[in-house]
Amino acid sequence: MYLQNPIFLDINDQYVSAFDKADSSVATNKSSDSSKLIRVFNFNTMGGLGFLLLDNKGHVRVKGQYIESLPLKSENIKVKRLNGKAATEIRVFYKPSRQGDWLYYDNQGKIYLTEKYIMGKMIERSKVN
Repeated sequence: MYLQNPIFLDINDQYVSAFDKADSSVATNKSSDSSKLIRVFNFNTMGGLGFLLLDNKGHVRVKGQYIESLPLKSENIKVKRLNGKAATEIRVFYKPSRQGDWLYYDNQGKIYLTEKYIMGKMIERSKVN
């Protein structure tokens, strides 16, 4: 499913532009290799979603969720036209807020850090021994 407006995820500075429910994959504004490193679930088109951020070996590095974003955000971006000339366009996108428990995993797959968010504000951060 291609999105009318992309969704900006701050965890990896990517704009999600398409979502495949069958395998939880996404297409982003970065390389296809980078797009393979995130899996999305419980997705809605305004940015509400859960995700797994993976490393190059397919191991989970971060697990978290975002709540949907209203209203739409916008920013000016520089683009290169087919004729080689630079131009400025306006990108309109959703910017969801971090929500709930975020878990960070080490190279052995063990949780080393947890963060708790409510409406994008961190309310708790704990290192796990």
